Amino acid sequence: MFKSSSIINSTLKRISTTKTLRFVGGLVILLGICISLTFGLSVSAFAVPLSGYVNVEDIDIQDDAITAVNGDLTIDISGLTADRTFLTINSNEYNLTITGNSRYKLIITNALIGGNGNLIVNGGNIEVNGYINFNDFTMSGGSLDCGGSFNVSDANIIGGELTVGVNSNGSIPSYPGIRATNISVSGGNINIRNRETGLSVSNTISISGGTIGINLQHDHSVDGLFSENAINISGGNIDIVTSVEGNTNPNYVASAINCTADNISIRTDLVDIIVPENASIGAFYHNSGVIHGILNSDGTIARSVTIRPKQNTNNNPSNNIGGEDVGGAPKVQIPPHVHSYRWEVIQSPTAESDGWEAYKCSGCGDIKERSPLPAMSVFDEEVIAKIKKAPIGGTVKIETTHWNSLGRSIRDALAARPDVTLCISFLSEGYRGIPLKVTLPAGIDIVGLFDENGYLGLCRAGTELGYDQ
Repeated sequence: MFKSSSIINSTLKRISTTKTLRFVGGLVILLGICISLTFGLSVSAFAVPLSGYVNVEDIDIQDDAITAVNGDLTIDISGLTADRTFLTINSNEYNLTITGNSRYKLIITNALIGGNGNLIVNGGNIEVNGYINFNDFTMSGGSLDCGGSFNVSDANIIGGELTVGVNSNGSIPSYPGIRATNISVSGGNINIRNRETGLSVSNTISISGGTIGINLQHDHSVDGLFSENAINISGGNIDIVTSVEGNTNPNYVASAINCTADNISIRTDLVDIIVPENASIGAFYHNSGVIHGILNSDGTIARSVTIRPKQNTNNNPSNNIGGEDVGGAPKVQIPPHVHSYRWEVIQSPTAESDGWEAYKCSGCGDIKERSPLPAMSVFDEEVIAKIKKAPIGGTVKIETTHWNSLGRSIRDALAARPDVTLCISFLSEGYRGIPLKVTLPAGIDIVGLFDENGYLGLCRAGTELGYDQ
């Protein structure tokens, strides 16, 4: 649902600080080592920007706080025991992954800013009261509620529940629910309200699955789906409503679907257009220009559209409305059955990349829930295995370009083998930075070297023990 030697972070890849950060009252700015409170007090502290892997239960930032991010960051909100609020998470050019399963929300009370970074949501429960601004966006699980503008380059939605604009109050914003270059929807649920436009792209909207609900009840409603280039629909449950009582403004002609380039393809061999009946693709002319979209039987623009997957498909290209047939084998019909779900690993994790598993029906393949399989657990297991297998008085050498901290399970393995020396080559910032090497010699007080949470930042270890040449 998180690097210079002068700022030592002992848990850079697992938790953001060696101790719980608790700032209560006033305005807290977490942007370096100076914290200014409205009490007029300035306090110096190791307010280290976040990166790596963070379980949000280990961080307690209350009231107003700005959290800067200085590296790829994974926020695991599985451990939330109450709704948790941040003012801003600013990840600049870094990737932000939100994961975990929780009945509590991670509430971001202002903006979620990514700049050139990517936003990945595969679990958790997140509410963003401000805007979202990232490069690419991928969602495979969890829930994300955005109350402000949602701007990304490419959006790929394969699971989870995405809500935009439902909690907006007052005047309807002029910006779309989601603005992107390309949007691909193959699963999950999208719910858009209180916007002048639902999905707006400069290139292509592709919908092959999932559920999309767009309800633009406003006298300035424009389009449910808008693309400057192409709209391709081959599946999914789609409900778009843009009709408004008393909308007489000629400059705002609400349409369910609008493609400037007149390039709309609806695979009617795979889906049925329920509303409007006898629909067609065509041009509708009005005072402000022309709309290329779905027309009612009388040639007027369709303000509402309902599309459902076809129950019996024959993959007949002649049934397509607009565009060309994309080909493919006939759709396999699954007989009615009672779902039998079980957890199945879809992609196994490695020491450098996360995997994921799904709660999947063995009969039809329907996926009810997805859960990440973290790469750090594989890294830990590999290191522990080498420690256990090391000869008496031996040295274990580890090289990693992804991790720059050690967890408690590695601490325990070293404590059980005090005769083993561990040499680690790593990058100062985890995924990037200066190549460094540090040695944890045999016989050292390994438990005392790790912090009270059971973690050891390798940069701190290098500062205390010295770096290898």
